[in-house]
Amino acid sequence: AGTDAKDAQRKRAARSLVATPIFGRLGVRALRRLIEAAERRTLAEGEVLFRQGDAPDALYVVVEGAVVPIAEATDDGPRRRLSVLEAGSFFGEIALVTNGPRNATIEALVDTELLAIGRDVVAQMLDEEPEMLAAVLRFLRERLVERLLKTSRVFAGMSNDEQRALARRFRLMEAREGTVLVEQGQPAPALYLVLAGALRAVLREDPVGEKELATLGAGAPCGEMSLLRGVPAVATVVAARKSWVLMLPRADFERTAGEPGGLRERLARIAAERRARGLAAF
Repeated sequence: AGTDAKDAQRKRAARSLVATPIFGRLGVRALRRLIEAAERRTLAEGEVLFRQGDAPDALYVVVEGAVVPIAEATDDGPRRRLSVLEAGSFFGEIALVTNGPRNATIEALVDTELLAIGRDVVAQMLDEEPEMLAAVLRFLRERLVERLLKTSRVFAGMSNDEQRALARRFRLMEAREGTVLVEQGQPAPALYLVLAGALRAVLREDPVGEKELATLGAGAPCGEMSLLRGVPAVATVVAARKSWVLMLPRADFERTAGEPGGLRERLARIAAERRARGLAAF
């Protein structure tokens, strides 16, 4: 009976994995490896799988039911639901690829069955299976941008078409740990919006070294004050860990910001509200 139950579970896992976009084109050997590694998890309606800020442990596939990713409240916005992920959907890849904490809370919308694939297995598969890596990166980009449109105040109050038209003007950039995006004393080369990961804003003071000013997380802009005022940046902004950002080069910013109701007005309003709350803008 125990063997029959395990066989049934493997067949169910196989069907779910094949139906999942990032796994569907894998070869038989790779798919078998995933099936053997997958662990079944169940959630009751309303149960939380993990919370925003938790360390990543696995990538998850929804076998049955549905979960809701939730962006927790921040200084720049309220707590909000981002989407609904149903059978065949996967999640958890962002934290694994960026090697950072979970960027959303996951809560079961109804009683739900999941498959969990440990981070070590996922990391090995991404190294060994180019098609899987390409699929993960494609979905990662789409999900990060979708989250930004729903959570960043830069896009607040815009229609869906307006949001996407503005987002298309930005370029996607991967910033490895230590990458300098904005250099203190130099004009900001671009407007940046954090998609995933974290940026550090530091004041470089000789001879004492660096003074930490702030950590900028998902949705936060940087470079805006230099661009808005036409002055050198007051701080250096560097990637605290591997991060993904949207970048709008200075020349494109000038064209976009000059449009009625455009970026200049939005960023100036956000900066003023931040200053009123005692927060810094960079």
